[in-house]
Amino acid sequence: MWRLLIRLDPALLSTVLTGWLHARTRPLCPPLPPRYRQVIAVDGKTLRGARSGDGRQVHLLSALDTTTGIVIAQVTVDTKSNEITSFVPLLDAVEKVLGTLTGVLFTAGALHTRTGHAEQTAARKAYLPVQVKDNQPTLFKQLKQLPRAQIPVGDQTRDRGHGRRETHTVKAVTVATPGGIGFPHAEQAIRITRTRIVAGQTSRETTHLTVPPPARRPHHGPQPANLDPPTPAHQEPPPPRPRHDFP
Repeated sequence: MWRLLIRLDPALLSTVLTGWLHARTRPLCPPLPPRYRQVIAVDGKTLRGARSGDGRQVHLLSALDTTTGIVIAQVTVDTKSNEITSFVPLLDAVEKVLGTLTGVLFTAGALHTRTGHAEQTAARKAYLPVQVKDNQPTLFKQLKQLPRAQIPVGDQTRDRGHGRRETHTVKAVTVATPGGIGFPHAEQAIRITRTRIVAGQTSRETTHLTVPPPARRPHHGPQPANLDPPTPAHQEPPPPRPRHDFP
């Protein structure tokens, strides 16, 4: 058995197995409403106990379907490189399983806030909201300078458990200045603030993201600050509302 396994092509075996799992997944009942997109989370992990031929640990970059909980594709990260160079091969592997990436929403960590990643996902008609941290200093500064006090809260959730209370507040805005947001295909800026209270001590964590055009698709629930809900055909459209022209 060992001799058989070491002769198998790991990439081909992974594609066959993930495709088989995906094909056997039962559709949701009831199905998700049309406003929901298929969301695939990209994440990398080092395997315990697994070693390559040169003795190095094996690191995989995986794509998880958040609806079904199934890993639908994964690629081995080159030991001489990192997850960044494995992102596009992972997109190719996911596309091979799904057949198309049109409308699929990918999520990934700040490591993948790369212009090349944004271009590749857009070329496949998929979408990649990205986290913005110090690895993109100019973009990070631009998002932090937005006048958030003028932007209404789009969504807020509260949670309690394990001796702590958490509040998540989301604000979204479309930046309409010439040139927009300084990142390919990004039109909207989102700030998520997490406030946590534990034993009377309060801490806050803020995450900045840029979002490509698909945020315009859902017309249910909170909308970005300068997006109007659709107007029924039997009503006269309201007068245009000024866009937020933030620097």
